[in-house]
Amino acid sequence: MTAQISDATEATPDMQVALNACDREPIHIPGTVQPRGALLAVSEPDLVVVQVSENLAEHIGVDWGDALGRPLAEVIGVPAADAVVRSASAFGDLRERNPLEIILEVDGAPVPVDAILHRAVLTGHRDQHGQPVEAGAPPLTNLVIELEPATGPRPFSFPNTYQAVRGTVGRLNRASSLEELYDITARAVRGLTGFDRVMVYRYDADYNGEVVAEAKADGLNSFLGLHYPASDIPAQARALYEKNWIRLFNDVDDVPSRIQPVLHPDTGAPLDLTYSTLRSVSPIHIEYLKNMGVRASMSISLLQDDRLWGLIACHHYAGPHQPPFATRAAAEFLGSTLALRLVARRSTLAWLTAATLDEDRPLADTLLGSTSLLDVLPADGVALSLLSGSGTKGEQLPAGVVEAVTAWAAARGGEVVATDALQQEAPQLEVPVEVACGVLVLPLPDGQYVLWHRREAVRRVDWGGDPHNKAIAEREGDGVRLSPRKSFDRWRETVRGRSEPWTPAQVAEATELRTHLLEALYARSRSVVRAAETLQRSLLTEPVQPAGFELAVRYVPAARETQVGGDWYDVFDLPDGSTLLVIGDVAGHDSHAAATMGQ
Repeated sequence: MTAQISDATEATPDMQVALNACDREPIHIPGTVQPRGALLAVSEPDLVVVQVSENLAEHIGVDWGDALGRPLAEVIGVPAADAVVRSASAFGDLRERNPLEIILEVDGAPVPVDAILHRAVLTGHRDQHGQPVEAGAPPLTNLVIELEPATGPRPFSFPNTYQAVRGTVGRLNRASSLEELYDITARAVRGLTGFDRVMVYRYDADYNGEVVAEAKADGLNSFLGLHYPASDIPAQARALYEKNWIRLFNDVDDVPSRIQPVLHPDTGAPLDLTYSTLRSVSPIHIEYLKNMGVRASMSISLLQDDRLWGLIACHHYAGPHQPPFATRAAAEFLGSTLALRLVARRSTLAWLTAATLDEDRPLADTLLGSTSLLDVLPADGVALSLLSGSGTKGEQLPAGVVEAVTAWAAARGGEVVATDALQQEAPQLEVPVEVACGVLVLPLPDGQYVLWHRREAVRRVDWGGDPHNKAIAEREGDGVRLSPRKSFDRWRETVRGRSEPWTPAQVAEATELRTHLLEALYARSRSVVRAAETLQRSLLTEPVQPAGFELAVRYVPAARETQVGGDWYDVFDLPDGSTLLVIGDVAGHDSHAAATMGQ
């Protein structure tokens, strides 16, 4: 099948309603938690239990109804409560100290527990008279305590997580390519956590995902290289991934435990579980996992500049799977290390930026040297025109194509103009697809520019299921519900008329480079202008004062921002006693015009 990725099956009105409902699903306030642990929300500073999960007795031997309204120390014991208070009152981010390892007494026996703490902001809070709290007042919070059993295999304690991943960090630091970074991370996370499959999953500009690395158990079919549509992870789920960086769902067959009371007694709103580790999972996502045959899953967010660019996705098929919190924290540490290594690869941009400050070297030579703009953004070639210098590196475009593309980009008015389908976006340019299919242009003042270009890349994209069948609308009675897709068979489409896409990270780097280029151009132009102004003033001497005349001169360039121009004058006496006044103008209003005037 041959198709363009941008094609999409038209949604029926009922299906559109279902899709919109999915995007609005309030997954941060489900009112339930996963039953692998128990949750308590306590008021501060008095530490009274105000909300609790119904499965509390299963974990600490205290019925949830008996816990409500009681001080925390009476529910979990004085030593454990004192430990919680010390951790909660310490300076810094509370979540960075998780987990708090405590011992609870249950039926007379000591039970080790991981206490995971965070604060939930109360929205819609009212004061003791039932009136809404004034806008601008400091937000009120509850301390949320999640208790997970600390029994079972614990390969290392939380303080030693770095020791567990130190070797992997060293390998990441020595990696020479993105593919190697991804592969090392996938293998290390699988080795730590024991999941059947671990994938590094990268987003494109539209949040379609691609599996760029995979470590899996023998016998599993490979997902490496498969693409998945953006609708597989709705926008509100991606927003939560940017805040809560690791999520474990240990058993798709678990029955969630409700939080009581359902609505917070002070706010009348559900408890916000954005930062909860036990937050239950959307029924739609559970159905999605079951359709894939997954019994347990875990995800680790990969961020750049606080924005989600990918995930480490872990799947388990053999049964429930619950790595302890310290193991999950070590895996999260590896994800953060991967993100930092990707940032470090931007060092080329930093070096070039610093090199542009050397005003003794032509700017074009700096940007097209042994370390060049092609090391910042991979492309088939780059062309530039800056100040009095221009040049190319890599494959060269015909001169007419460069002029047409840069003029088109300048007319668009953006700081960065990028397309991977030039023939579709600017057919009037009539650029052959075999010459340039993708371009990224930095329009600069006075007709200056930087232009990267890429050839057509005929691609066969393998999707995990038909991307145009992103959701199935199923009628239930008088309504419509969204059912996640059931088919994940490999679906291939051929994409023509496009280059390799410019990623959001590449566009961001180009935008940053443009800012530095403007600064360098301004600094260099100021130096040139100062030199030209000095020369010009030295040539424009005071006029002679012949008998019978009083002469005065005021020189103001027409373009004030340049401070110099090509205008000139002179006054001198002729042999016959007459006086000659001469005024001239060299076309232009810049240092080039001033230099020509001096000749």
